[in-house]
This record gives sequence, structure tokens and C-alpha cells, in this order.
Amino acid sequence: MIIVNPERKEFHLKNKKISYIFRVMEELLTLEQLYYGSSIPEYDQYDFLIEREIRPANNQLEKNYTTSLEHIKQELGVYGTTDFRYPMLRVRYHQGDRISQFTYEGYRIQSGKKALVGLPGSFGKDGETLVITLKDQYSPLKVELYYTIFGEEAAITRQMKVINPSEETYEILDCLSFNLDLPNQHYDWVHLDGAWARETQISRGPLTYGVQSVSSTRGASSHIHNPFVAVCEPNATEQQGVVYGFSLIYSGNFLARLELDTYDVLRIQMGINPFEFSWRLTGKSEFLTPEAVLVFSEEGFNGMSQS
Repeated sequence: MIIVNPERKEFHLKNKKISYIFRVMEELLTLEQLYYGSSIPEYDQYDFLIEREIRPANNQLEKNYTTSLEHIKQELGVYGTTDFRYPMLRVRYHQGDRISQFTYEGYRIQSGKKALVGLPGSFGKDGETLVITLKDQYSPLKVELYYTIFGEEAAITRQMKVINPSEETYEILDCLSFNLDLPNQHYDWVHLDGAWARETQISRGPLTYGVQSVSSTRGASSHIHNPFVAVCEPNATEQQGVVYGFSLIYSGNFLARLELDTYDVLRIQMGINPFEFSWRLTGKSEFLTPEAVLVFSEEGFNGMSQS
């Protein structure tokens, strides 16, 4: 079920197992991530989920000391704002600059989930898809963020489309499938590595401040590192504990990046590896990222796997 409060511009993707909530920020019109976890009730408003810190510098709005994007959880991180974490999307414009600012333009809801032309994808019963459209303030470019939730599964799928309605050509430098900012809970992170004849070895350790990642530059997702990561409570086991799982439905070069900042926000991103990646987005064309699957479990790694 997708619940929208059009007056407050709040979006709640919900079923019996999970809730995923975000909103459009006043004035900035940036998408703010509010909650992802176990299912919670529908409310008239979600102000109680908003977190703010007063900061004397790096604010987007003059004399508004709570608009530093460095301290706000977001759905689409871009380069050139007051968010200094790694971006989800980075574009070089024909003048040579790379600064973007995508703001909310509208939404639509689609019944079910459309098959992806030229890309593998997920499928399921009773699905609904929310499409959020954002417009760049410095160019004609638009972005569509896709969120699909299924009726019975503790999973959400995400991907992004970059649209060029103009006649100009732009160069996409970074174009990941999703950006998720979570409050830090002293998580462990888990990934699968290996080599020939010893694939999918489980690696697990505590997340530390800074950037941790796994990736492939082999032209394939490879047995060296699989396009999967999870974050979990330190005491999570196969049968109990909170686990977030993330998988990219793609078999080419990929990047899974986890960035824990000094304000205790964990940014998780996955998608096509930006290493040696460059896409010429010619006039009247589009670029669609691979699909990512996000899973939440309160029943350990087995609950994650079953979803």
C-alpha cells in the first residue's frame, strides 16, 4: 500500500511487515528520508520522525540554521550542495561544471510493477509503484525515482531514471540505484567474497566511521565480491535480530558503499560502479539504472533470506 498526504507531501510505503517513509522538505523541496523499518501505523503527519540540528554553517537557506543537508537524511544525494557525503548522482554539464540540485516536481502511482526493458528485474504479487519526479535547478534534466512495494514481502525495490528532455548532451559520471540514510545503531556489516572454488564466503565486522565498500571492476559482478551487503545489529543471528539486506540485480561492474559520518548517520548506496563509467546522455534520451532490492528483517538473516 502507498499512502500519500498531498498537502504535506509525505509518502508512506507500507504493508504488514515494513514501512518506508519520506517527505518533501518545505522551501528546499528536497526529499528527506524519515523511516525504514518494521511496519508502523498510518498517521496524519510524521513530524515526530523529523530530526534536526542547529548548525551555524553550511545551511542551504539564509538565517535558517536547520537546513544543512550534511545533517539531513536524504533520498537523492547529489554533488554541489551542503551535503558533503558521496553522491548518488553526478553529472557533467556541457559548460563543464558538475553542480546539481534536484527538487520535487510531482508523483504518480502505478499499479503493479512494469517489466524492465533490457534489464533484469524483480516481480511479485499485489505490487504498487511510486514514481517521484524531480527537476534540476541548473539544467533541463529530470530524475524519476522508482519505489515498488509488494503486498506480502518485507522488500522494496528501487531504481532511478535520468531524463534529458533538451537537445543538449550531458555526461553522467555517477548514477547509482539508490541512496538510503539510516540512524547509526552500531551495526555490523556483512558481504560475500571469495575466489575460484570458494565463492560466497561470509565476511562480517563492525561498521566504523568513514567509508567502507565492496565492488567489482572486472566487467562482471564476479565471485570476488557479490553485489550484496547487509547491515545488522551486533547480536543478530540466523534467527533473531534486525537485519537490512541490499542486493543489486545486475551482473556488471558494481559498487556497494557504506558511509558512516561523524553525526551517526549511515549512508548506503549501490549501483553501477563509477570507476571508468561515463554515459553520454544525448538530447531526448533517458538512462535507467539497474534495480536494487532492499529488505528489512526482525528475524535475523533467515528472515532476510526468506524475503
